[in-house]
Amino acid sequence: MRYFKKLSLFFMLLIVFCLKCNISSHADTQIPAPPSGGPSMQGNFHVIGSNVPKQIYDKYNNVQIITDGSQGTKQAMWWKNKVNVNKKFTIKFYAYITASDLTNVADGITFSLQNDNRKQINASNGNPLQSNAIGTNGESMGAYGDMRSDNYYGGDYIKNDFSYEFDPYYNGDYSDSSLPDSMYKQQHTAFTTTDKSGINRSYPKWTYSQNHYDAHPLSDWPGILFPKWHKFIYNWTPNGNGTAKADVQIDDSSIHQSHIVDVKRILGTNDNNPYVWWGFTGSTGDSTMFSAIADTAVTGDPGITKLALDISNLSEDNKKQIKYNIDNSNQSEVTKKELIDCIYNPSSSSSDADLSNMLVSLIPSEYFSSSVKNANVGDVILYKVSIYNYKTIDGIGNDWTNVKVVDDNLSDKGMTSLDNRNNIDATYEDIPPIDINSNSGVQPSSVGIRTIINSNKNISNPRRNVVVASGSSFYGDSIEGNNTNRSSVANVYVNKTLPPINNRILVDNNMTNINKNDSLKSDNLSDVSDYNSIKYSTNLKNIVDDSKTSNSGTYSFWVPSLNGNQVDISVNNKQISSNATNSSPYYKISDNYEYSNSIGNYLNKNSNDSKRKLVTIYNLPSISVNNDVNITATIKLDNKNPTSFSSTPTFMDGSDYYIGQKENYNFDNGNLSFNYINDIDYGIKDSFYINTLLSPSKIERQNNYYSVNKNKVYNMAQIYDSRRYKIPYSVYLSQIPISNNSVNEIGSKESPFILHYFKNNNDNILNPNSEPIDIFNNNITNDNDTVSNINWDNQNELKLGNNTNFNEHNYSIQKGTTSYNAELNWSIKDNGTP
Repeated sequence: MRYFKKLSLFFMLLIVFCLKCNISSHADTQIPAPPSGGPSMQGNFHVIGSNVPKQIYDKYNNVQIITDGSQGTKQAMWWKNKVNVNKKFTIKFYAYITASDLTNVADGITFSLQNDNRKQINASNGNPLQSNAIGTNGESMGAYGDMRSDNYYGGDYIKNDFSYEFDPYYNGDYSDSSLPDSMYKQQHTAFTTTDKSGINRSYPKWTYSQNHYDAHPLSDWPGILFPKWHKFIYNWTPNGNGTAKADVQIDDSSIHQSHIVDVKRILGTNDNNPYVWWGFTGSTGDSTMFSAIADTAVTGDPGITKLALDISNLSEDNKKQIKYNIDNSNQSEVTKKELIDCIYNPSSSSSDADLSNMLVSLIPSEYFSSSVKNANVGDVILYKVSIYNYKTIDGIGNDWTNVKVVDDNLSDKGMTSLDNRNNIDATYEDIPPIDINSNSGVQPSSVGIRTIINSNKNISNPRRNVVVASGSSFYGDSIEGNNTNRSSVANVYVNKTLPPINNRILVDNNMTNINKNDSLKSDNLSDVSDYNSIKYSTNLKNIVDDSKTSNSGTYSFWVPSLNGNQVDISVNNKQISSNATNSSPYYKISDNYEYSNSIGNYLNKNSNDSKRKLVTIYNLPSISVNNDVNITATIKLDNKNPTSFSSTPTFMDGSDYYIGQKENYNFDNGNLSFNYINDIDYGIKDSFYINTLLSPSKIERQNNYYSVNKNKVYNMAQIYDSRRYKIPYSVYLSQIPISNNSVNEIGSKESPFILHYFKNNNDNILNPNSEPIDIFNNNITNDNDTVSNINWDNQNELKLGNNTNFNEHNYSIQKGTTSYNAELNWSIKDNGTP
């Protein structure tokens, strides 16, 4: 329809103005929910125009209202990056066009490719930043020049433009006068261009009309002007000869409209710069319409959308629905409990990022929006970040690789992560392309991010939270632009919050094994032994301004065992006792039967945990942003500990509880320790008779010498068995060769002496080449720690005798005192296998 001019009578102007007010006032309720999600309009499209309608991003972030029933409007919106027309691409979008009178819907919208360098803004490095191209309003639909002037190209028009128009108003006198007779007075769709080959000049008025290519009446799609969304698939296929085919399908119809275009001539591209802008235009004139675009998607140019939900402000019905979804999910019972905590106790729930990702898949998508209203300090906001990467209609597309999603500078918005980090990020090695047709069951990849509003100081509304995704390997070098990162915005409006304000207490806990001389603090201890001393260190921190806990909070943690209740506990560097008080901190050690009373304290229960103890500290001081609480506790473990043990400490304040990191113990399996005699001395003899057997005269253990009475039992070794799982073992004695040639070695052929081991009076010869002799056996297999003694007596001992292989004629004995030595080896074999 012709564009609006201020030449009407006052009476007519008054009527039109009233109609405009009536329709515009319902613009935000007129547009229904889009059929599916898609990249946000804000941050992805650059919008220009006159009388651009008020948008509904807070309600539907992926919807752009083109016209809202107002007269004389025009709008153009261009995607932030240019697309390569020498490559295949597919663009999907939904369009909504209607009016109260379906026979008087005007003027229309276009999907356009354009390369109007006159209106392009470049960055300092030459990369294109945005396009400000726009045409005339009315029948020109924001893309074409003024049809009713004598100079089509003298006013607003988009140069190097190729459009697909959706024209619900027949302007037979001007723009549509070139339509064939079969399309007379028909609402229609068609391809158009703004170069001279696409424009006709009429005489004698010297005005203009558009050439329409492959025009179809709207009646080919019955009901297309009804108030509902309609899907459009635009497929671009280069032919390799400088031309390309554009093909459009509406609502999966069997009808395909297409046109072959001379790319360089129409779009003004060249081989060195094959990139053009893509987007939408629309306008009204005297008559009007409601129109909007939604769920845009383009292959080769991934997008990102960020939506938000205040999970601290969910209705009871919404909580029940989410709980139902959680209960019927395939998660473990422990994970289900944690997820439910995220919904019913969001400010004290676990900060585990995996839970955030699960939540966005379990919460109905309609609960999320691009804006949160009436939030309070202490509320937890769950963001749903969806990443879109689409294939062409014929299945071509690249994986988006090394994608990093970053939500940073949270403190600038008075927010922080649940574990008090200013930046939250997630990394994807690969975002595979998915079917661009929304009928596909494959959905875009989504990640969940939880933050807590922790401050209202010097921060104004709305709190614009921007998430950015960056990656590489776009399909076919298909885009050009300054914004290779993808970003999306979600707004949060925060009330002035009065106390009481939800706390967020961080429990930072770790352990140190003092016996290992290990200064490293960790929540995982390995090779822990019985009777080790363990030091626990915990910091309790509040990260929400103007909130504080009571002064009667409790902190509890489990230990695998406790030797004689030996504990040393301090709160804020002040030692506390087990004497109960009404106000000061004190501790209590509980036995297993009180486990059920330890609300919120997670313990991996095991039948071998029979010796576990619960340590609880009462009456902790109030915790605020400026007042942390620090706890240290040193305990000595007992024996008979399990193979492994784990529990999660808990801070409780009334009905609120906050959990720390799981503390894990991995105990060693115990061992066989051997305390044996270091030296056996047979004394000094001035004579030695053949066939004489000498018993030891004294023995030495750790520099202490003991005389041996051959008529009494004496101890040669002690074996301590602390193994968790006991099996029989044997002790073997052997003589090993001495490498020092200057030593007179007992048992060698040069020595007149040799060793005999007697076991129950059975003689066993020991020399440097003999096999080990079994001298002790233990078959005890109970679980108790055992100490075994190897005792010798006159019938069971190592004796010194003469070496029958010694030949005194070959080896002379020197006069004077000569020392003879042997090196013995004690060994323990746990399978009877030496």
